[in-house]
Amino acid sequence: MKSYLHTLFLVPWHIGTQGDLTLNAVRLARSLRVFLAEEADEAKAQFLSILKLEARGREFLTIPTRPDPGFLKRVLWHLAKEDVGLVSSGGMPCFADPGGWLVREVRSRGGGVAAMAGASGLTTLLALSGFDWLEDPPTRRFSFVLFEEKGPQPFFLEAATREHEPVVVFLQVRAFARCLEVL
Repeated sequence: MKSYLHTLFLVPWHIGTQGDLTLNAVRLARSLRVFLAEEADEAKAQFLSILKLEARGREFLTIPTRPDPGFLKRVLWHLAKEDVGLVSSGGMPCFADPGGWLVREVRSRGGGVAAMAGASGLTTLLALSGFDWLEDPPTRRFSFVLFEEKGPQPFFLEAATREHEPVVVFLQVRAFARCLEVL
């Protein structure tokens, strides 16, 4: 079945230092007109400040956290006409940011989704952990947990007690003190 949809590009954005953007991400961002982001106004401001890219004529849409039929319809309308970029405020889109549901919906309708290589908070944190992935015997395992601002969930508390494997904790900056308190 031939799809009449263009491609939804997952464009890795910076993970703190604005210089983390790859040349391919910049090149693609310059060629696209429609962008989806966790916070559209923030993405638009970054396009102006980081890429020195004129935002006029470009459209920035905020992705709902949960499936939204109206938003999906709008995105599919754009994809019927042109490629669309999905950017993240922290590295790879759909990883710890909204958008996974959108990827699933676009694919289920025969649309193409392409992820570009680039900044990844997860691999950066794993490299910083000092964990030796090649040690003998190899223990090539890690845990990834989200710390929820409303308080630690049982899965978080269980993962935090693990020894002999890195535990990567993603959280919002404002929850950092609370997370340290719990740990």
